[in-house]
Amino acid sequence: MCMHVLKSIFRLAVLILVLVPFAATAHAKTVSMGVFEVDPLIVKKADGSYAGGVIEVIEHIASTEGWEIEYVPCNFPVCLQMLGSGEIDLMGSISYNAERALRYDYTKETFFMDWGVIYVPPGSEIQTIVDLDGKRLAVLRNTIQFPSFMELVESFSIDLEIIFVDDYLDVFRFVRDGKADALMVNRIFGERNAGRFGMHKTSIIFSPMDIRYAVPKGSNRDLLTAIDSNLKELQADEGSVYYKAVSRMFGSVVGFGMPDWLWWAASGVLGLLVVFSLLSFWLRHMVKLRTAELDSKNRQLVGEIREREYAEEDLRISEERYRNFIDSTAEGFWVVDNDQMTVDMNDSLLRMLGYTHEEVLGRKPEDFATEESREKILERREEINTSRQRTYDNLVLLKKDGTSLSVIMNATTVFDKEGAPTGSFAFVTDVSALKEAQEKLSTSLGEKEVLLMEVHHRVKNNMQIISSLLSLQGRLVKGRDAKNLFTETRGRIMSMAFVHEQLYQSPDLAHIDVAGYVKTLSEQIFLAYKLQASRTSFEMEVDDISLDIDHLIP
Repeated sequence: MCMHVLKSIFRLAVLILVLVPFAATAHAKTVSMGVFEVDPLIVKKADGSYAGGVIEVIEHIASTEGWEIEYVPCNFPVCLQMLGSGEIDLMGSISYNAERALRYDYTKETFFMDWGVIYVPPGSEIQTIVDLDGKRLAVLRNTIQFPSFMELVESFSIDLEIIFVDDYLDVFRFVRDGKADALMVNRIFGERNAGRFGMHKTSIIFSPMDIRYAVPKGSNRDLLTAIDSNLKELQADEGSVYYKAVSRMFGSVVGFGMPDWLWWAASGVLGLLVVFSLLSFWLRHMVKLRTAELDSKNRQLVGEIREREYAEEDLRISEERYRNFIDSTAEGFWVVDNDQMTVDMNDSLLRMLGYTHEEVLGRKPEDFATEESREKILERREEINTSRQRTYDNLVLLKKDGTSLSVIMNATTVFDKEGAPTGSFAFVTDVSALKEAQEKLSTSLGEKEVLLMEVHHRVKNNMQIISSLLSLQGRLVKGRDAKNLFTETRGRIMSMAFVHEQLYQSPDLAHIDVAGYVKTLSEQIFLAYKLQASRTSFEMEVDDISLDIDHLIP
């Protein structure tokens, strides 16, 4: 029964094969395809024709679709340029990535999966990516794996010399001839040609890529549709031209013929395959679910890592800004931990004390203080746990050279979320110059006070003598006008004496309160001229102003 069916199928196939060429000849479409040698995908034979997995599959599709393939020889970079400019209709064995997809249109179906591999000559010490540091690497120009490989190289900060070549075989020749230390090729080409040149594969693999057919951007969509349709059917049939080509590329040939007795065995095996297929489908489904879960967790982890990196970068910038601010301030800045050990000082405080940063680390504030100031610091040590801010006045610190430094220290305790102290920081102000100026001012004021007392005493006595002489002389004169003149002059002297008395008693030696001066002066006039309050009335209305001595004693 099976043999009868096979014979019928054979007759139908022969009839189709006889009729198809006539139809194809009448409507044949010429398709130009750029080809470059990349064994075993595309191989140029001795007679000038082309073979290889990519060629076998496209020839089969061309015969099915009624195309005539015109092969255009070119090296890989030139083929890419011709495809981009529309000089050729089709190109096979071209890896897919998003950047190339902007310049070319690809088939949806993948011809084969490939990835990059590093090969080295015998005796080479290059086995891992870090071993490439300082080496020379031969690379095919415009190969798609190169950018991702360079990202890997840069992530390890590897210094690598790249030598670009225009032919796949040249990458092997450059290493063989000593012009390069290692080479980069795709897995398929490397496995096919490494033995021919005596090269060894390393553990360095990278950049998995889909190998597909491609056409110029925006044109020949019919070619892509036809190739996708045929390639999908071929990959669904394990006995198709596609699988034969793949088997030949890797050294084994798939046969078609089977003895009659195998049909029955195949039926049993088919049943088992159905069971295993269902089981495999279920396992693949579970794996997909688990993979999706792992992918989700991985994306979440990547997001958390990125957030952490951003936070660390923000923290670094913040710390750098804080350090620049602290180091640029003229005041000293002192940081201690919870054990009161110094963990940081800014440059200003280090200059004040004359120490280096390494010399102050691990020392306590009291280690830098005089005996008296050390006791002040220790007396207030318990306030650290209860008081957030503390001010230490009149502290004296000792510099590295033994001289003293007068400072004011404003300290602040830092607490954690639970309210426990974690350390303190303090701003330290050098008041040595201010303290010295205050001491000089105090001495100067004391000296001026003694001088002022002496001046006041002499002025007061002299004014009293002048007043007494004018009084005596006024009694001796006979004329009324003369007596009035002496009396008026004596009044002016008394007024001046009163001004000096007021200045001496005033905290401001340059100004006098006019209202108080006028009130006291009026009372003195009443007494001087023996005026009776019952016969003389006096009203005073003076604004609350002050006048300087130049206006009061012109």
